[in-house]
Amino acid sequence: MDGYQLADLRALAGGDGVFLAALVESFITSAAECMSTFAVAVEAGDAEALKGEAHRFRGEAATLGATLVAALCAELEAMPAPLDRAAAGATLARMEGEMRRVGERLRAEVGTAQLSDACDGLEG
Repeated sequence: MDGYQLADLRALAGGDGVFLAALVESFITSAAECMSTFAVAVEAGDAEALKGEAHRFRGEAATLGATLVAALCAELEAMPAPLDRAAAGATLARMEGEMRRVGERLRAEVGTAQLSDACDGLEG
């Protein structure tokens, strides 16, 4: 997790914690949906769906400084067709663990009181 990226985002908003909390909440909600989409694509062996979602989410992760999540998205995005389900599943399992860690870090950064119940999708 790149703390400098979070500091830069906070500075862009003039230190507004509400702005950063909104970004974090949006990211966590998107991450829960993304993980579900990844799982469906891996189960179906759909390399194209996996690539598309990984590309989209990689940008979101990088924006908030979730560098390992972004790197794992790049791994998923680079997987060739036909999809090796075992390899994709292993990468997805690593991402799930990292997303739990990132979610905890982001919650700590903005304070859980500022986040809504929509963020509960990544608790494990």
